[in-house]
Amino acid sequence: MRTRCLAAAATAVVAGAVFSIGAAASGAPAAAAVRGPGLSRHAQVFRPVGWRKTHPPVVRRAAFDPGDVNLQYNGGGVLTSPGAFAIFWGPDWANGFSAGGFTSDQARDYMTTFLGGVGGSPWIGSQTQYCQGTALYGESCAGDLNARFIANPAQQLLGAWVDDSPIPDSPTDADVQAEAQRAAA
Repeated sequence: MRTRCLAAAATAVVAGAVFSIGAAASGAPAAAAVRGPGLSRHAQVFRPVGWRKTHPPVVRRAAFDPGDVNLQYNGGGVLTSPGAFAIFWGPDWANGFSAGGFTSDQARDYMTTFLGGVGGSPWIGSQTQYCQGTALYGESCAGDLNARFIANPAQQLLGAWVDDSPIPDSPTDADVQAEAQRAAA
């Protein structure tokens, strides 16, 4: 057991170093810290409803358990009927490429198969505990007659599109939004 933990820790350190080196070599800017009212610099863990009931205290202490970090409804919109479109943007997707022993066709097939299979599965089923229309700052939808729960329908992948238009060297939010608008048209 100790060997597995050490191997996992070593792998995480090596992966972190590799990604740090890659980011530094690419000239990518360092991520800015997110700060503001009610925001923390520490990781926040949102446990599924009922997690405490199914995990004995000794397991909870072993896991990172920062206290009450339940997700609160703050009055914003909630997408209760999820669906997604996969956009493969850039001429490389249209012209084909290979990297890491895989081709662009294999990568696209892998991603669309994965996205096509998550809907209706337990893997994404935890989203069904969240809802639209509960009390402001509420932490639970249970028993709320106004609540519209997020569904977990099968086939949440609604389509895939290859757009061979070039990607800007440093895409902005506006560039990404324009790409989404082209895909939706």
